[in-house]
Amino acid sequence: MSNPEKNKLRNQLIEICHEIESTVKIKGLNIHSSPSEKGKQNLLAFLAFRRFVSEDLEKDLIRHGLTSSHHLHPHVCFSLNKMIDNLSSEKNKPQPLTPAIEPDEAASIKENRKMALLGTNIEINDKAIMVTLDQSMIKNPEILTELLRAGMTIARINCAHDGPEIWRQLVSRIREIEAANEEGSRCKIYMDLPGPKIRITELKKDNPDFPISEKGGKIKLKKHSVIRIYRSKRIPDFLQVEAPSFAINLPKALANVKYGDRVFIDDGKVTARIVNTELNFVEAKIIRTHKNLVELKVGKGINLPDSLTYLNLPALTERDIEYLPIVCELADIIGLSFVHQPRDIQKLKEHIDGLTTKKIGIVAKIETKAAFQHLTKILLEGLNLDSFGIMIARGDLAVEMGYEQLAILQNSIKALCDAAHIPVIWATGVLEKMAKKGIPARTEITDLFIGLSADCIMLNKGPYIIEAVNLIEQVKYLYLKNKTKRSEFLSSFVQYGGY
Repeated sequence: MSNPEKNKLRNQLIEICHEIESTVKIKGLNIHSSPSEKGKQNLLAFLAFRRFVSEDLEKDLIRHGLTSSHHLHPHVCFSLNKMIDNLSSEKNKPQPLTPAIEPDEAASIKENRKMALLGTNIEINDKAIMVTLDQSMIKNPEILTELLRAGMTIARINCAHDGPEIWRQLVSRIREIEAANEEGSRCKIYMDLPGPKIRITELKKDNPDFPISEKGGKIKLKKHSVIRIYRSKRIPDFLQVEAPSFAINLPKALANVKYGDRVFIDDGKVTARIVNTELNFVEAKIIRTHKNLVELKVGKGINLPDSLTYLNLPALTERDIEYLPIVCELADIIGLSFVHQPRDIQKLKEHIDGLTTKKIGIVAKIETKAAFQHLTKILLEGLNLDSFGIMIARGDLAVEMGYEQLAILQNSIKALCDAAHIPVIWATGVLEKMAKKGIPARTEITDLFIGLSADCIMLNKGPYIIEAVNLIEQVKYLYLKNKTKRSEFLSSFVQYGGY
């Protein structure tokens, strides 16, 4: 690159730095900030920098031997300073962008936050393994023993299922096993609050012989059919059902539904669009099914990504608040399901503080369109907490945002969390076939390898769950070994651009 090109790139980076400084000052952050404030500052710096990233800029950086923009998330200002410094002569070096978080400091902040949330029993640069428990494990505690031995560091309880007595027994079994093993480390307990998951509570279908048909039965749906969703938890008995119909547990979810809004049923197996809204119900036409006839049952979930449901459905429901006393007693970490905005985190923290002085971590599960849109504000709010993390809950997130966007979404979420030095849990569908069938799909291995760039891997239950945890440990060893070699190689280039 000639001197004019070099100077042009240098001036471009200086201009970006001025924009970042302006943005950071607007947010009221200063040089002498705490680790949490540094996370906020770096997140804002990353957001400001990202607006300037282009293909041409990427090419110019790489052509001159500087770092790619994909490698500076945790220490934006430091890397920009280094790049400008390397493009400058001794006489025209500008004042460094301040405050600049160095790579070692960024890594230390992230590691401390990871340890605070996920456990001190995890070695530096290692990954936590979270496993979803099943009530059958109460009578078969050998599975819990094997899971702990295999490498489970966090036990997950989904509070959408079972009840307080089952949860208490599961935690007791784990603590008994730990007590019997003096050399073992303590497994953390993570409990997911149910949250405002929209579910079908009752079904009815049109039938010449049975006009009101089968409550709690099954309905088979096909493309082009019109379905009716009632604004109630039950369908009144006196109504003549004219189409496949169902009621839902959270009628307020339909408050803002309008013509053309999408409706996803049963994790996207059925896709429909609203074609009519009435006082007591809405109607939707099915536009896609994953097979010719889809069997629908009570309890299946519904997603309404276009209907601003978060305006009428608080992330912390009455049921969640009812469960919180027992959850606070048992849990080390609480997962806030269907978080929408930063106020949801504040409300949960207020309830926890009113129930206990115990230090409990909070994980915001990013699984809705609103959560993704408000992610920066959610991260800034989470940085006010001593123990906070993000779960990339890819199931509902893929349904709400589109499966074709999932890879981009999960990478974007992780990039923002890296910039804020916030730990990430990689969840939903990880080694699902392995856990259920005992043999992993090839794509599951590649997904796992990508997921190991996060701080924790979450597995759901299955008959081969122990084998799945063992496989994670094997892949994790190879991943960390490869990462160490790569880090050693890249560290020598920090002075030339700051990885």
